[in-house]
Amino acid sequence: MIGLIVAYTKNRVIGSEGRIPWRIKGEQRRFKELTTGNVVIMGRKSYEEIGHPLPNRYTVVVSSTADYEAENCITVNSLPAAIKKAEELCPGKNIYISGGAGIYKEGIALAEKLFVTEIDAEIEGDTYFPEFDVSAYERTIEEIVDGEIPYSYVTYSKKKTKIFIDGSEGTTGLRINERFAGRDDLEILQIDPALRKDTEERKKLINASDITILCLPDAAAKEAVSLVENENVRILDASTAHRTEEGWAYGFPELAPSFREKIKTGKRVAVPGCYASGFIALMYPLVKEGILSADYPACAFAMSGYSGGGKKMIAEYEAEERAAELSAPREYALSQQHKHLKEMKAVPGLDREPLFSPIVCDYYSGMLVSLPIQKDFMQKALTPEELQAFFAGYYANEPFIKVNAFGAEAESRGFLSANVRSGWDGMEIFVTGNEDRMVVSSRFDNLGKGASGAAVQCLNIMLGCAEDKGLVL
Repeated sequence: MIGLIVAYTKNRVIGSEGRIPWRIKGEQRRFKELTTGNVVIMGRKSYEEIGHPLPNRYTVVVSSTADYEAENCITVNSLPAAIKKAEELCPGKNIYISGGAGIYKEGIALAEKLFVTEIDAEIEGDTYFPEFDVSAYERTIEEIVDGEIPYSYVTYSKKKTKIFIDGSEGTTGLRINERFAGRDDLEILQIDPALRKDTEERKKLINASDITILCLPDAAAKEAVSLVENENVRILDASTAHRTEEGWAYGFPELAPSFREKIKTGKRVAVPGCYASGFIALMYPLVKEGILSADYPACAFAMSGYSGGGKKMIAEYEAEERAAELSAPREYALSQQHKHLKEMKAVPGLDREPLFSPIVCDYYSGMLVSLPIQKDFMQKALTPEELQAFFAGYYANEPFIKVNAFGAEAESRGFLSANVRSGWDGMEIFVTGNEDRMVVSSRFDNLGKGASGAAVQCLNIMLGCAEDKGLVL
């Protein structure tokens, strides 16, 4: 459990000149009871005010100063990193976020419960607890303590987010449901299987949800959006229907801070296509930073497991008696008409659609997308080593994307196998080639970062919780 623990006054004051501006006998009792034997996360200033690790607790200190080390504590550079480190080192322990103001502001979205000591007085100060949406919580008064300055122990428990998956029986919908297993912050609205194509029943559940996830063919996804009457309902669409539509956030947060912010605040979010994810992860940074121009004659080839074709293709490949041709890789979209091409052009800002050759292979899941680059056509000429360093820097703070060292393919005898990241929700990038001709490749699970994993990552951002919640990295 991730909790946030704080004491504040009627005017939301938590501090004054770096100190707590009140002295109330017994007020710290609840803090000690909750945190003893567990993990406490605090900012550098809060730690320095105390001056030492908290006894009988695991203390994690967050500091943006690169060389700062809190004595006898775990020191990290961000709150998400602190939570991840606490979960790794102290499995099964409760984690309590305990200030200061900046940590609280970020921590509200990450905490499942707020443990608040509400002090029944207005006290002057210069540091305040941030405003939060009280309606998103169940408020329980645990204890009222009378005295010269009365106070109450109050618990705010975050209400479960109501999720409806329209199309939960498809490949992507089933995988999303699997990733929701064990999550106690979500309430999944279930549809009677006999009514899953009933428009009125779907409409009722869509409008009863906080977020509806669409795992439908394009036409059905557009119909589902038209059924929304509750203005508070947010839509997360895994189909192709809305990826380049105005008013829809494109669900690839690693591309730039603006993408993540639009996902976080948006009412309508489109999950990228699998092939498009692999291509755009490579092309977007290159165009954005001027290494390739928008009129670069881009081409790409890609290999995918047969699960990308949905239930029908899965059944075809897994049939006891099947055509011999299925044992060999099969190129398709030979007329250069593929449903992902529109976003592959629009999101990186290319002048034309890329030449694209997708190949379906005889394995269940996993994808490799490769982008050849001729040095003579680069707007900023880079060596392969410089190109690898560019991608490593671009995605340095993105835990979902791993940029491998130049020459990493040598570890697998010079081969890049498309299926080795099956079951993983991240993406890795390789740079190969020589001084004149380079290939940049992305490898991931077409059902992970290419579909359901990306959908859950977007959902987590929309909810303000840890991006990797329920995912495998």
